[in-house]
Amino acid sequence: MKRTTLSILVFLLLSLAAFGQPQSITIGRFKFVGNGPPGTTSTYEAVFDTTGVTQEPITVWANIIVGASAASSGLVQTPYVWKEFGSDAYVTPLWACDCPVIALQVRISKSGGATFLTLADGSRFKTAGLVTVVLSAKPGKQVLLKDQSVPIVLQQMP
Repeated sequence: MKRTTLSILVFLLLSLAAFGQPQSITIGRFKFVGNGPPGTTSTYEAVFDTTGVTQEPITVWANIIVGASAASSGLVQTPYVWKEFGSDAYVTPLWACDCPVIALQVRISKSGGATFLTLADGSRFKTAGLVTVVLSAKPGKQVLLKDQSVPIVLQQMP
């Protein structure tokens, strides 16, 4: 009887620990702000904020990718708002975009390999060190819409 009770208690404790650990965390948003007049500029924005999510700010290196063009944030620490403008390839590193998809690559470890973050509650969270976030046109639309955005989410790894 005692052995069965102890086994049940251990099972319940392990179950509670598993349920208490988040499967993903959101560290920001990636947004297509919109286009200026035709043939001019597009604006892209990545907001990184781990306030209330991790115990300490995290350092990220991000790249916005539009077609065959890309721009880099360099190393930045959360919270951070990064706006980038796209226009003619001779003026800015990013193209202006009337396009169906753009991407954001976020590196949170130097090697791009798995890394651990300490969450606000003190628990450890293992995640990939390189994450790609894709922003695609909404169903039935040919291009991205003004102010369309997606969360920047890190998934927990086993």
